[in-house]
This record gives sequence, C-alpha cells and structure tokens, in this order.
Amino acid sequence: MRLEAVLEEAFSAKPEKMTEEAFSANKKAEQALFFALGQLHRDRLQGDDLQSLEQLITLNPDYAGKLTARSTNILKFTDLLFDAFVEDAGLDEELSDKLFLFRFVTAQSLLLDSGFFQDTAIFSLQLMDSIGEWLIGWTRALGKTAEKALQRLDTLAFLLGSVDDAISIERTVSTFNEATEKELNRAALLEKRVCESELGVMETRRARRTVDTLINRLTKGSSLRRHAILFIHGPLRDALYMLLLKHDAQSQEWKRAVKIVEELVVSLTPQNDATAKQRIYQIIPKLPQHLERLVGNVCTEADMEHWLGGLEELHMRVLRGLPLDTEELGCEEVVPLSFLDELNDINTSVSSALLAKAEAVQPGQWMIYTNDRGEDIRCKLALRLEETQQVLFVNAQGAKCLEKSLEEFAYDLSVQNFVLLESKQLMTRCKKQAIPDFIQYYRLEEEQKEQEQQLEKERQLAQEKAQREAEELAEKNRLANLQRMKMEKLEREKREREDKLREEERLQSQDSSEFEETYRKVCLFKIGSWFEFKTEQGIQKHKLAVLIASTKKLIFVNKTGVKVGTYSFDEFAHMMLEGNVILTEEADQFEHSLARVIKTLRKE
Repeated sequence: MRLEAVLEEAFSAKPEKMTEEAFSANKKAEQALFFALGQLHRDRLQGDDLQSLEQLITLNPDYAGKLTARSTNILKFTDLLFDAFVEDAGLDEELSDKLFLFRFVTAQSLLLDSGFFQDTAIFSLQLMDSIGEWLIGWTRALGKTAEKALQRLDTLAFLLGSVDDAISIERTVSTFNEATEKELNRAALLEKRVCESELGVMETRRARRTVDTLINRLTKGSSLRRHAILFIHGPLRDALYMLLLKHDAQSQEWKRAVKIVEELVVSLTPQNDATAKQRIYQIIPKLPQHLERLVGNVCTEADMEHWLGGLEELHMRVLRGLPLDTEELGCEEVVPLSFLDELNDINTSVSSALLAKAEAVQPGQWMIYTNDRGEDIRCKLALRLEETQQVLFVNAQGAKCLEKSLEEFAYDLSVQNFVLLESKQLMTRCKKQAIPDFIQYYRLEEEQKEQEQQLEKERQLAQEKAQREAEELAEKNRLANLQRMKMEKLEREKREREDKLREEERLQSQDSSEFEETYRKVCLFKIGSWFEFKTEQGIQKHKLAVLIASTKKLIFVNKTGVKVGTYSFDEFAHMMLEGNVILTEEADQFEHSLARVIKTLRKE
C-alpha cells in the first residue's frame, strides 16, 4: 500500500460504511471527547510526570474505550511529532514540561484538519515553529525575561485548551505570534546596536594586540639605550597603531612599517660579525628618513627632532664601535584574542579545513557553547569580522555574551565545544520525520490486529483439545512433582550424609592438630612455672616441681612445697585443652637451671 493510502486510511474522518448523519454525530462526540481529554490533560500535568498522550489514556481507561481508531492514531502521531521535536530542537530541558502542554493542543487541531499529513500549512505546526524559534535561546540565566517567557507559555496553553473551535484557536495563535514577533524585533534591534558598537572596539583591540605582539617579537632578548626604549614604546608604537587601523596586516604599508622596526632594532644592536656590521652601515643612513615618514603624524616637529637626534647619537656610537649603556627592553603585556596564543606562540593556527568550517557558519546561527567550567551558554552568531578575524555572539535578548577569534571558534567547533542548533521550522521538519515513524507504527498495529484475530481462531480450535488434555497434563504434572520431590529428598539426604562425614573428619583433624600443639608446649614447660588448676574447691595455684622426660611425668607442689599431684604429658595436655589448667607464670631461666643442677647432683 502506498504511503498516502496508508495515511488516508489511518486518519480518515469518515468510515466507508457510516452514514452522513451518523458521521456528524460521531464527529461531535469525538470533538467533545477530545475537549474533555484536554481538560484532564492539564489537570494531570499538575501532579503527574507524563511522558506521552498515550500514557494519559492508559491512566484513564474509561476514555480509552471511547476513542475511535482515528483519534488513537492522531494521539500517537502527536506523541511521535513532539518526541522528535524535543529531541531535535535542542531546547533547554526545563522547557520540556511546558511544551508538553501543547501536545493536546496540537492533537485537537489535527483532529479538525483531516489532511494535516499532506504538505499543507497547519496552524498548530506553525505555532510550534514559532515557539521553537522564539525559545531556541531560552535559558534561566536570562532572569526576568526567562520567567516572563514561561508565564506566556502557560497562558497560551490555557487559552488554547479552553476553546474547541478552529477560529478561536487561530485567533489566539495569531495574537501570540504578533507578540513574539515584537519581542524578536526588539532583540534584533539591540543586537544591531551591539554589533555596531563592538565593531570599532574589535578593530582597535586587534590593532593594539598585533602591534604589541610585533614589538615583543622583534625586540625579544634585545638590550637598548633608554632613549631607544622610550621611542619604541612611545611614538613608534602609536604610529603603528594608527597605520594598522587604516591598513590591514596584509597591506604593503604595514609590511614596510614592520621592516623599518626590524631595521631600527638591528641598527641599535652592536655586532662583531663583519657581514652584520656591513648591513648596519647600509641601514643607518636611510633610517631617519623612514622613521620621520612613519612617526611624523603622531609627533610634533620639536619632538621628532628630539627623538631622531637621540637615535643619531646612538648610531654614531655604534658606527665607532663605542660601548652603549643599555637596559633590558621590557615587553608589552598582550591580552590574547585566542586561547591558542596562550598555549602556543603567535603563529599558532588551526588548519585551513577547520577555518573553512567555521567560516561556513553564518550570522544568525544558534549554538550551545560549553565553557571551561562546564557551563552551557546559548548564543547566536551575530557578527564575523573578516579583517580582524573576530566573531561576536549575543543571547536571546540581543546582548553580547561571548567573543572569540575565528581560530578559537574553529577549534571549539572541532572539539564540539560549540553545538549548532536548528531554529527555523523545527516542527515542520519534525513532521517529515514523524510520518515515516507513524507509518511503521501503524503497519505494526495492523499486523498485530491480524495476528490477534488469527490467534483468536486458533485459541477457539485449541480450546476443546486443551480441555481434553488438561486432566492428562495435570496427572503428568502430579507424577512428575512426586518424582521430583522424591529425587530431591534422596539428593538432600545424600548431601546431609556427606556434610556430616566431612564435618566429623574436620573435627577429628582439628582435635588431633590442637592436641599435638598442646603436647609440644607441655614438653617445653620449665620447672618452677606456676599453673592455675580448676577443681571442685575452686581455683588452686600449683608449681611445677619435677619434669621427668624419660617417663613423661609432671610433679606439682603447692605454695608450701607439699606434693599435690603427678600427671603424664598426655593427661596434662588434655587438661589444658579442656581449660582445667592455665599457665599463669613461666619460671625464669635461673630457677630452671638451678633445678636441673640439683637434680644432677642427686643422681651422683
């Protein structure tokens, strides 16, 4: 089916089998239903975070059953239209909720015009085009202007939602468009004045920067007499400013002036090389005349005589090879017009391809610029000066908000610090995008309906078979469950036996290891060590008096020296493991050694 035929079928106002009388009544009921939905739409927006008109219908199932297929298709098409608009327009995120108010306004207007999918002018789409162009530069940073814009949107949405006839809607839109046009004209007038004002400022700033950079470059590392320093930073620099304001940096006049400055610095710098000296001899005779021609328009005759006289005296000393009392020539602070100058030197530039891309951006283009702090600035390219290679940006009010060199602008474009925005006929372009999306949706819906009908037939045919098989299936499931439960029980009992066996083995291993460790400690006890014994009479403190290694016996006495017990190593180790005996004080080395000596003497 052709695209036009699909759209005609989806949005047909009158079904083929419906009479005129029934169609008229149906149309009135449809419009009344849409009007009621519009009221509900505004009410729900006060407390719900709605994402689509389809969601609104889902939240109110009573209305869903009353909607015709055409109404449902219009709501879906409107959702697709606005989804594309919000995604492609690049408007501030805060505007999304406000623009949602216009979804149903647009749906209501589309309901009144059955040919909206054709290339005809639909006032609701024109309205959204105007809103998109008006709000493309909207941001909270605009202060009262931003708040006023939000209030106007609320008012417009309320007025449009309060009427249900095309004439009233068109009148409301016309009034809004007139007010918007006046606001845009005021911003354009301010923008024009800002551009005129900034034009001279940019040219002057560029001239000063170029001259200061030139002097810094040519005199870098040079040491000159104070008279020469004052001349270069005074009348010579002023003369270069004036020259660059009249002629651009590519002119022959400027190139000659640069050569004169180079020759002046060379002529005042003593040289040891013969070739360099010969060059100075050739430069000095012609230099006064060149300087007088260059600086004459910024100096009086007396001042000119003073400056040239001092320079002539310095030249004579250079020609005679006499020493000069020099000072380090200071550099003028140059405020960079481009961050590229800060990172590199004055000759740094971006590629010609990037410059061409930047030059292709025309004044009037809206953009979002992300600065170094991560802040987004909505701005419009208002002015591009070819002579100074500067670009000026303004905000939605027409006020200056950003200024860059063309090189910096080109670089920022390449790293996507600038994102270009479309501001003309946003909704009209989105309509062209929404139609194919709707066609895909509509065809899928029709296919789904056919599939559902086929499935319904299959369900009816399978119902009797399913009923017959139900008991058999239930019995199979019961037996399967019994078998499964039996297997699970056997498996569980097996796991329990294995776990119990592993636990017994672990405890045996642990007990054996702990006993061996305690037994080793018993073998190393020293005679004279004190132990606490837990008895039925309470805690008693006894001393190890004798340790017989051959028989593995331990003999203990009380505090008065009376024997209180004899234990084997094994028996004593078990007592310690059970916590009935605790070592409280270990014998010192002397007492242990003394006991061993006494034992030896007794044997002898």
